[in-house]
Amino acid sequence: SRSFSLPQVDVPIDDIPFEARARTEKLRRQVVSERLLKAKDLSLWRLEQQRRQLQAESQEASQWIRHLGSMLDRYAEELGYICYFCSERFCAPAANTRCPWNLGA
Repeated sequence: SRSFSLPQVDVPIDDIPFEARARTEKLRRQVVSERLLKAKDLSLWRLEQQRRQLQAESQEASQWIRHLGSMLDRYAEELGYICYFCSERFCAPAANTRCPWNLGA
């Protein structure tokens, strides 16, 4: 069996605290970066949820507008008729009046 010997490296004792400080600083920066990434991810997810909610509300509002538009068209069609007896068009001023021809006056 062959034995391998590790290369001899001379590291001055003053460099060890420097290397430890540098490594500690790198770890601290990594932790800060991870926190920032998590905060960014959370913010983006909340924005996406709000976008989806607003899109759903917009679609619902659009359906209501179409529904109300069709109801308005039906009401306009109904109010577009004329009186059978006097041929007066149904309108706002005549809405609550009695037809003199229908009353026999």
